[in-house]
Amino acid sequence: MKVKKEIYVCPKCAREHEGLMVMSFNSGIKPMAESAKQISQQKITKCGKCGVELLTEADYIKELKKHADAGEKKAQHNLGYRYFKGNGLKQDYNEAVKWLTKSAEQGLAEAQSQLGFCYSMGHGVEQDHKKAFELYLKSAEQGLAVAQYNISKSYYEGNGTDKNPEKALEWLKKSAEQGYEKAAEQLKKHKDHFG
Repeated sequence: MKVKKEIYVCPKCAREHEGLMVMSFNSGIKPMAESAKQISQQKITKCGKCGVELLTEADYIKELKKHADAGEKKAQHNLGYRYFKGNGLKQDYNEAVKWLTKSAEQGLAEAQSQLGFCYSMGHGVEQDHKKAFELYLKSAEQGLAVAQYNISKSYYEGNGTDKNPEKALEWLKKSAEQGYEKAAEQLKKHKDHFG
């Protein structure tokens, strides 16, 4: 039996689901034929989180582009993130930055944080720690835990801003309180070291 894994995406929450589609099987062996039939009948069609009908990844990307072109900030962020990661699209940091910028300019915290990461690493833009810090801060002030963690690191290391251990600890606590694992680990190390 040959099984092809296919990616399906929820158009509402953007969660990816891996579905199984049976491409071929040896019909001469009855148990294999029956198991192939069972697998094809169990193909995922709805999002487990939202209950919304799933789209194939290709159809999702078409819809995403349409909504991003229409100026929807979440669609712009999701498209930028897919270009950044190479999920369903060829990885392209320049395209990622283009779409993340459009979304970040509309105030979406997730886009601001991801764009900040692009600036901190020099992905698709010239590396600029000050710009990264500014974007992380905008996102952190909206309560995004990963951005709060990155602001903490920026204050601790002096990347894009002056070193400030007190502010670093303040932002680290905020991130950890939201359950961000890296922040919780760093906070534990801090407490172990300083008591």
